[in-house]
Order: sequence, then structure tokens, then C-alpha cells
Amino acid sequence: MLRHLFQQGLKIESVQTPDEEKRPLEGKKFLFTGQMDRYTRRQAKAAVERLGARVTSSVSSQTDYVVVGENPGGKRDAAEEQHVEIIDEQTFKKMLH
Repeated sequence: MLRHLFQQGLKIESVQTPDEEKRPLEGKKFLFTGQMDRYTRRQAKAAVERLGARVTSSVSSQTDYVVVGENPGGKRDAAEEQHVEIIDEQTFKKMLH
């Protein structure tokens, strides 16, 4: 069936969107710690990945942002020690819009 469609002139084209417009967080690395009010971890991860970022599970000098919710634990301390930018959920929400 596909062969027939191609013989009839069907062409498949990829759609490209400007990276800067659709992926403003390209190359950034996020880490989430603590309980957030508005997002589950899965939702937060999906949101930043759609915008080009990656999510990590441990703090390193390569981490760009640590998003801190309630009861963040030791990852917040590690971020402070490594001078990684710590943001709250409200700031995170603004980055997504």
C-alpha cells in the first residue's frame, strides 16, 4: 500500500521549527528535589525535556538549576556547596512560560 502511495506521488517531509523558539532550555540540566505543589516529578521532567533540557538525578558542576520544593533534603545542600543555581517552584513555573 505504501509503495502504491509513493508511486502516486506521496512525499514525506519533516517539519522543522526554529530551535530558539521551541527549545529555549536547550542544553540546560535540571534536578528536582523536595515535594512541589503544582507539578509531579514526571510532569516537571516532561515539561523541561519538551523545551530542550535534561533532568539529572544528582547534583554536579554540570547542573544548571536545582528546583527545590518542600523538604528538599541533601541535594539542596549539595547545590549550595557546588554553587549551582537554586530556584523555587514559582521561578520554575515562569521559566516554562
